[in-house]
Amino acid sequence: SLDYETSRSHHPSAIASTAFFLMPTTNTSFTAIGARRMPAFIQAAEQRSWRLVSEAVTALKVLPSDLDAQKTLLSFAVGNTDSKHSVVAADGVAVLVETLRVYLGDRVVQHHCCSALNGIAAGDAICKQAVVAADGVAALVAALREHRCDIEVQQNGNGALCGIAAGDAAFKQAVVAADGVAALVAALREHQNDIWVQQCGCDALHGIANGDEACKQAVL
Repeated sequence: SLDYETSRSHHPSAIASTAFFLMPTTNTSFTAIGARRMPAFIQAAEQRSWRLVSEAVTALKVLPSDLDAQKTLLSFAVGNTDSKHSVVAADGVAVLVETLRVYLGDRVVQHHCCSALNGIAAGDAICKQAVVAADGVAALVAALREHRCDIEVQQNGNGALCGIAAGDAAFKQAVVAADGVAALVAALREHQNDIWVQQCGCDALHGIANGDEACKQAVL
């Protein structure tokens, strides 16, 4: 099966992010020698990263249209696993989903939020669960329907559904329950010349079709 974490490395809206590089990375020179403590500069970088995410989440709770805060969460959401988890832990996924709902007609907000949720959904089961638990699948389907001709929304919305569909049975069922299959099929039909929409849509349907009988029936 496809390694979806790897396949998302070319996220269509990925941006160079200072915040991403602030996140700590595994360094064998430190992990191999348990007696050594993490250097102070790495601890400081980790604390700064968490503060940036927390501040962005707080800002969006006060003013969901804050584009700078949206961009900050996006920069972490398309980062490595630690970056994605920082957004999840700070309740950032729920805030992104709510912003997606409230500003359904705002294309710029939809771009940011769909792209961020695409990044999160490409992560591990913890990340996928955060999107599903926040009712993010339904919000993504609504965005796809509202912005049928917006290629960036279509790319990232389909990418996010693809990430969820790559998960276990419960995740596949979440896409089916939100009428995600119909949204995926519509995108495939309407954007036949866009390779990203086609890849994500086909991969998502493949993942769902590998599910239980209800999933298979939804694709049929």
